[in-house]
Amino acid sequence: MGRDRGRVRGAAGRARSWRRRARRVPRRAYRQVQGPERVRVHGLAAAHGLRQGGQGRAGRPLGPRPGAGRRGRVVTGKPVLAHRVDGAGEPLLLLNGGMMSISSWDPIVGGLAARFRVVRCDFRGQLRSNEPPHRTLDGHVADVVDLLDALAIDRAHVVGTSFGAEVGLLLAATHPGRVASLVAATATGVATPLMRDGGGGLGRACREAAAGHMAASVGEIIVPAFYSPAYAAAHRDELAARAAQIALLPPWWFAAAAELLASIEDLDLRPVLGRIACPVLVLAAEGDLVMPLAQTRALAAAIPDARLEVVAGSGHVLVVEQPERFVRSCLDFLASVSRYDGRVDRAPQRIGAVTIRREDSMRKPVYIAAYHQSKFGKLMGMQPPEIIANAVKEVCAEIKADPAAMDVGSVGAVCNVSLNKQGLLSGLMAMVPGLAAKPIDAVENACATGGQAILSVIHKLLVGDGEVGIAVGYEKMRDNDGKMDGKLIGEVLGYFSHPDERAGKVFIFPHLFAEVMDLYMKTYGVKEEDLAQIAVNEYANAKYNPYAQMQKVQPTLEQAMKIEGINRYVVEGLPLKTYDCSQITDGYAAMIVATEEGLKRLGVAKADAVEIAGYAQATDPLMKAGRDVLRPAAAYAAMGKAYAMAGATPADVNVAEVHDCFTVMAAIAAEVLGKAPVGKGAQYWVDGKAAVGGECGINTSGGLIAKGHPIGATGVAMIGWSAWQLLGKVPPELQVPNAKVAATFNIGGPICASVCTVLKRAS
Repeated sequence: MGRDRGRVRGAAGRARSWRRRARRVPRRAYRQVQGPERVRVHGLAAAHGLRQGGQGRAGRPLGPRPGAGRRGRVVTGKPVLAHRVDGAGEPLLLLNGGMMSISSWDPIVGGLAARFRVVRCDFRGQLRSNEPPHRTLDGHVADVVDLLDALAIDRAHVVGTSFGAEVGLLLAATHPGRVASLVAATATGVATPLMRDGGGGLGRACREAAAGHMAASVGEIIVPAFYSPAYAAAHRDELAARAAQIALLPPWWFAAAAELLASIEDLDLRPVLGRIACPVLVLAAEGDLVMPLAQTRALAAAIPDARLEVVAGSGHVLVVEQPERFVRSCLDFLASVSRYDGRVDRAPQRIGAVTIRREDSMRKPVYIAAYHQSKFGKLMGMQPPEIIANAVKEVCAEIKADPAAMDVGSVGAVCNVSLNKQGLLSGLMAMVPGLAAKPIDAVENACATGGQAILSVIHKLLVGDGEVGIAVGYEKMRDNDGKMDGKLIGEVLGYFSHPDERAGKVFIFPHLFAEVMDLYMKTYGVKEEDLAQIAVNEYANAKYNPYAQMQKVQPTLEQAMKIEGINRYVVEGLPLKTYDCSQITDGYAAMIVATEEGLKRLGVAKADAVEIAGYAQATDPLMKAGRDVLRPAAAYAAMGKAYAMAGATPADVNVAEVHDCFTVMAAIAAEVLGKAPVGKGAQYWVDGKAAVGGECGINTSGGLIAKGHPIGATGVAMIGWSAWQLLGKVPPELQVPNAKVAATFNIGGPICASVCTVLKRAS
């Protein structure tokens, strides 16, 4: 121990000496380097807008370019780690491995920042927090707490890898109120042989490099110790380039790296692991030489209720070798423990440093004063001018209101130009007596158009354009005889996909979702009959819904699975069948939304209204390829924000209407709602939990599959039916007992645009 302490003190002295010399190193030298676990080619700008390793004067990190995200030091009377913040949502803190830097996370941070407010930081001694490192983990934990305080973050999810995982474990044990959950990747509870040896000679090499000798040997030691043989062989040139760039790092960095390694040579967290109370995922790499699998298993066993996940084929640097798997494992775990899974305190809601209160998020409450819809199916000879006029007049008749009482409006359809040869729908709405010369717009957001129209009305009311508004959605997809041209409809609906994903597909959206269905089944081990059961359940609900298109069709599970008659595989080689698909539907739906003052003007009692307590909209890239369609980031973000705005959690919701354009979306939707863990959405339906008398009655209307899918009207109808459920206005066979809080999830495109709402009985 004495020798180790002397070695640390000696390294610290050399670090101070070399830090003084480093200040005299030409700035060009700093621009040539990056964190050794994720280096860049000299001369290229970093993705985050910072110069490569640019540090300016020691202790003063450079600021971001405009729009690049926030990064810097927050002065609170104590030194605070250099850091960067990306995204919005619940705070997620990423803790570096010992030889990483903030930029080491660049390849994966986008997938995390789509759902969370991601905070990255460099520990002392790392590239941007270049004060001397602490000699114990306690000091690094204290720095992390200071950073959370400076960012006004009470509690964060934490993901740490290697050295950062050790800091995260100690943080969770000693500051339990600050850690909502923890992912400890490639970690251990007690020093391993390689750690006690200073990282297999790495510490010794770093000290030599700090003294100006053989810096190139550091990179040569890292590769065989930190990477799996297969990865090293496949990325030989890349790793050689990294090793060469490591040699260009300033001497103080090597001295600091030696100190970081020395600080965990005698690591033993076993006495405190039992104190960790938050949910923990221990993520192990099967081929880890630094922290072998046996010790990672022992770590998981020592933490109460910890989960263990072993990643095959990876060495110690899991975040580099298998970044997609790393992100997927983190997101799956976080989805099971984050706010919209009902495990985080409510009211007021806290997202990052921002406390969301009702008075902040919605300056005045808004309510559903009335809802009306046509029977879905066929509108025969009815044309868009008449459709819109009927929708307005009929919803107004529900509460004996004059259309002139509407202050604002929004109307939406999707195929109005391609199939009906009609644009400027707002002008058609303004033709209804009493609506001329008022703020009215027309919206289109693919299948999320109806939900978008309601949000448009809400926004108008909240900015003071009025107290009462009307939203109308419709679609006319069949001709005047009620017949449809399936090939034409398949083509025009395909316009709402990315051009690069249309080639070779006849029915573009069924084809795209057949691919999603196939991926979902293979990823989670789901069977065709599990998804077919969803359709059977929804047809059973539609039997009692007088507005449903397929009210008279009642397939059994055997019929939904059997390939005969109308039921066939839509795309050869893929599992999607006819009964897995929603309908080609005509129909319209309309809703009157009002403030409290608007309810008074309309003469509607609060007891007869439903509050739109939370709402949100978010959009993912249009192209399906290249993103995680099974865990759509925009959908989770919108649903989480709607819950937070409403001061609700999934556990509160016992009524929901979701966008089951295909059965696989009903499964995914149960997961987005937070009612089922990722990959278990289909099972939620199979177990009867989505039934009228189950845990949460989902799509009691019959859903898009059996109620029908008049595209522009769908989002309005989801919210309208949910409001009827809360008011006890649906047929008794479909009424959810004690309906109290409802949620809706409306999508557009290939799980691209999402509109989510949370509804409550007005009080």
